[in-house]
Amino acid sequence: MLIEDYWVDSTLYYVEFITLDGRVIKKELIFPMGLPEEWVRDFVKSSFAQVKEVKLVEYMSEVLCAKG
Repeated sequence: MLIEDYWVDSTLYYVEFITLDGRVIKKELIFPMGLPEEWVRDFVKSSFAQVKEVKLVEYMSEVLCAKG
């Protein structure tokens, strides 16, 4: 058995964004390794509803994400 059979190398980001109604959302999100922070910022804007502004995208650490 190999680690790659069960796990995927990933990156953990801390993200803060503001919604159209003024709420501040703070989340830790996991993405595949090697993505630039600007890609993460654009993905957050397009994949969450009613995002007015992404305030912060901060690299936290490398993590393993379970497959399946």
